[in-house]
Amino acid sequence: MGSGRLQTICLALAVGLVLSDSSIVVLALFDGNVAGLQQVDHLNWIESAGVSWDVGVDGISIWMVMLTTVIFTLGII
Repeated sequence: MGSGRLQTICLALAVGLVLSDSSIVVLALFDGNVAGLQQVDHLNWIESAGVSWDVGVDGISIWMVMLTTVIFTLGII
């Protein structure tokens, strides 16, 4: 395995671990007693056309986020 490939794998693993840490923080802040979306982010994208970006997690999607970060990190290894 060349040093360039090893550096790439190490960088990808570091990014995967940062993403895993971020998703763990989102899970820790998630309140299962609150209905609806949590950790919502809103960004006006194209204001003249009324286009915006809204993202958040609910009770089901929080586990999909966790699963995605685990599979992403395991896929690197």
